[in-house]
Amino acid sequence: MTGDFQGVAAAKRTSVPAVRSPGVEGAGLQPFDPLAATFTPARILALQRTAGNQAVTRFLARSAAGSVRSKASPDSRRPPIARRTSVEDFSTVGRDVGPVWDVKLTIDGAPSQEDNEMYQDFLDACFSGIEQGAAQLGDGRSAAGRTMRVTMAFRAAFDYVAVQTEAAEKARASVLPKPAKSQPKASPSAPAATHVVFDEPQEIVGEIPRTGPVPIEKTSGLTKRHRSLRNRARMPADPMEHFGELEAAKMVAERLKDGKSKSLSDYKDRWVRAHRKIITTAAVENDVPDWLLAGVAWAEVGGEPQWTDDLSTIKAELTGGDPTMASYGPIAMQVRRAAEELGYDPKTLSRIQEHLIVASLRDPQQNVLIVAAHLKRLKNVDSPAKPAVDLTDEEIKMIGARYNRGAELSQNAVLNKGQKTQYGDDIVKKKERLKGLLMQDK
Repeated sequence: MTGDFQGVAAAKRTSVPAVRSPGVEGAGLQPFDPLAATFTPARILALQRTAGNQAVTRFLARSAAGSVRSKASPDSRRPPIARRTSVEDFSTVGRDVGPVWDVKLTIDGAPSQEDNEMYQDFLDACFSGIEQGAAQLGDGRSAAGRTMRVTMAFRAAFDYVAVQTEAAEKARASVLPKPAKSQPKASPSAPAATHVVFDEPQEIVGEIPRTGPVPIEKTSGLTKRHRSLRNRARMPADPMEHFGELEAAKMVAERLKDGKSKSLSDYKDRWVRAHRKIITTAAVENDVPDWLLAGVAWAEVGGEPQWTDDLSTIKAELTGGDPTMASYGPIAMQVRRAAEELGYDPKTLSRIQEHLIVASLRDPQQNVLIVAAHLKRLKNVDSPAKPAVDLTDEEIKMIGARYNRGAELSQNAVLNKGQKTQYGDDIVKKKERLKGLLMQDK
């Protein structure tokens, strides 16, 4: 991840259906200008990152109808029949790692039409500003609480950046400690003032039993397991660059010339080596062989730039597919699989939950820990309760194959159909190499 979380905040609404919200790209945010948009893959990706996936769908529909208009244009406004107050309750983050902020956004004077495009753009600016405010708070140590309360007055003619800036300032101000005010001295006969301090609201989560090591938690926010993962102390890791366009171009050139890429293999070795302490810790916690976890990492990292992960989600949004089938993270993993390990029901994920999971997958430490938990689940499919030290190479091949092909396949299907256990076979072949990469410094 090169900067701040590319987030989406899907709200629980009192009077407006679910709507897309913007993302954050660095500290400076740029508004979406439909007049400047063109129908290209690069523009679609940029639009998805700044205004949300549903904005892409809306833009394409409006472009096809020849109705792309500036929100400042008078004839694009819909006169509201009545005014109301709209309340949005959601959670957001400013960065891949760090605090989760609970947000209550109140819009006074909102138009009555729920599909009013200008109102949706106004909401976009508010969401974007709140995420910017969250990003500017960093690790949140300066904040007095974790609940942002922002009240904005809707206006039909508005400047996107001005609304964005106002929302960011109000979001920060709502959680930063208030400066102490000088109090007049009370007279000797006056009773002493009583100060009542209220704790932060605590979410009550009900657990629904299910088959598997992690029960589903019924919540509109983060599950206990996911919140704990995000708040976990950072483990040591060596600096490691992202696999970008230049690395991908070099890889392709080497494959065309030699049939394989030495630079890609070197990158994989360095990634595993750089994260060896995280890998060994995660393996011990989940009782899986550390070299198996390292082997999955070696197989998955590198090969294509990180931004290509977003293309699968964009395609799903535009075609009505399932975005949870897309894979993210250095160690590529489907959103639905990660959701299961974090205690979510993949079928009922909200937009904000989905994108918080993506943010965790893109953080190397959280990525490794989620993958390790999933390998534990896969181990228990064919070798339940068997300690990691007692697993045979054949059993490890099966676990590796299931990571690549799915936990639902029968053992017979894994052994006799398709790629069989090829993924696991490759990991076992690299066993000694992987162990060497995990050796700790003396």
